[in-house]
Parts: sequence; structure tokens; C-alpha cells
Amino acid sequence: MNDILDLSPSERDELLNERPIFEFTAVLTDDRIETECGNYRYGELFGGFLTFDSYEYAQAYFEMSDAYYEDRQEDYQAAEQRAEEQLFRMPLYRDMTERRTALSAHRRRDPYANRKIHETMYVQQMILLNYRGILIESVIDADDDNAGKEKMYGQLLSRFGDDAPDDHFHEPFMASTKTEYRIRQCDDGTFRHCRRLQFRSLLDFLYIDLYESIVRKSYPKPCKLCHSIFWEEMGSAYEYCSNVAPGETVKTCREVGAKKGFKTKLKNNPIWMLYDRAYKRFYARRIKRTMTESAFAQWLYDAQELRDEALKTGIGNIDIEEYRRKLNEV
Repeated sequence: MNDILDLSPSERDELLNERPIFEFTAVLTDDRIETECGNYRYGELFGGFLTFDSYEYAQAYFEMSDAYYEDRQEDYQAAEQRAEEQLFRMPLYRDMTERRTALSAHRRRDPYANRKIHETMYVQQMILLNYRGILIESVIDADDDNAGKEKMYGQLLSRFGDDAPDDHFHEPFMASTKTEYRIRQCDDGTFRHCRRLQFRSLLDFLYIDLYESIVRKSYPKPCKLCHSIFWEEMGSAYEYCSNVAPGETVKTCREVGAKKGFKTKLKNNPIWMLYDRAYKRFYARRIKRTMTESAFAQWLYDAQELRDEALKTGIGNIDIEEYRRKLNEV
């Protein structure tokens, strides 16, 4: 097909009316979402949008609105350019950069033609920002067991797209899509069922993405270090994501967070503190070869047994000096 700008005005209008700017289709398979612009893991785009910093986009949108109502076309165009740059940095849309051509076609017909597009995106971003707060608050308050998580995420689904206060009625979100069911032949000759969905709204898509993730026992959770949204599998209890940690080049949030958690244990619990001191002392002896590998391995086994038993008994119910003495025995 020729570039959309090469079409006549009537042909261009017809094409754009047939396919709204941000309408897209997605095929849902067992393990991923396939779109015309890329393939994604379930939850990848939902987490990406909840993590995306929309501040600069919102600022550009506000400047667009002010310039529009004050009929400052030059300022409007500058603000729209910044908003468009931010729009195509967002998850999903960063893989749809060819659609900027369609936005340019709109602008040629009417300088303010894209205002409603950015208004819709701004509203959706604010709804997602509110939902991020609901998610974080719900995760903090939820029970740690699997049943508690199932209940909490079921409630979160009912709160999706909702900005009503907690004590008000919450209208359930209903995704509006066109669905086609397919049977696809795979490379190995087997056949698999899949669904092809047509979306006209970002929120519709993200709601489906969230639901499909939860069905697969994968749950969104905010990282306690970088605050991005990661996915926790049923039965696990991670507090940190596996992204590279802020200020690090290699270490992940999970690695940095584990170290922080261990330091907290050492600081707040004498059982851990004494075990750590003894470990460093005996490890140094092994390095200096004043202690054999087998002797160190036996000490480590006994020390861990002693530590775990002390933790189970509780700091208030053990003789801490007796615990120290046993740790230092070979």
C-alpha cells in the first residue's frame, strides 16, 4: 500500500474512518499475546503501563488544552509534538510507530484533529494511575496465603477502571471487543485453540491482559525497590522484581533487596547476628587453610541446625550465651 499521505483526501478519510488510529487486533494463545506489531507475555503490557511515568505526557496534554481554548495554534502544535513523542514511548504504542503517519494525515486536514485522541489517552492514563494506587494498597493489606491472594485479585478485577471511593458502589468494568475463535496448526503439526480479539480501547485490552494473567496463576505486584510492577507466580513470595536495580548495572532488585533484607535481619535479630559473625570467622579459617573443607562443612551444617532451632524457639526463650558458645564449637 502507498504511504497514507500519497492518497487523495477522500481516500485518506475513508481509510482512517475504516480503522481508528488505535484500533488493533490480538491473538491470545496459551502462553502469549500476538499482535500485528509484536508478541508479549501475559501481563507484560499491563505491568508496563502501570509502571510507565505519564507525567511528561500529562504536562504536554495540559499545554495542548490551554493552547486550544486560547486559540494559540503554534503553541498547540509544539505541545502536541511533545505529547506525540511521549505517546509512542508507551508500552505497545512504541511498537506502533508507523501509525504516526496517520496522525500526520489527521493534522493536515485539521490542525486540531488529534486533540480527542490525546484527550482519550490522558483519561486512560489517569485511570491507570488511580488503579496502580488501588493495586498497591490491596497488595499491602492482603493475606499472604494463596487463598487470600485469589480473593484479593478477584476484587481487583472488579475495581479495574473504577475511580469511585471505597465506600461507593463500583460499576464492574466490561471490556468491549469483537472475538473470533480459531484453531491453528503449529509447526510440529499439532492444532491449538486460540482467540483473535479486536480492540478499540487501551483499557479493554489491559483488562483482558490482567484477567488472562490471573487465570494463569500469575499476579501483579509492585517491587519494593524500583516500584515497577512484576508478576508473582502462585506459591512464591517475592518482594522484589528481577529488573536491574536503580543505580546498578548488573545486580537485580531481587539481589539487592535480598541483601537489604539480610542486613535487616542481622541488625534486628541477635540469633542471625551471632550466626553471621561465627560464619565469617570459620569461613576465614577455611580460606587460610587452618580448617579443612570437611570440618567447615560439618560446622556449617551444625550451625545452621542450631540457628534454625533457635529461630523456631524464639529469642525470648533461649539462653543467648549458650547459643553463642555452641556456635563457636568445632
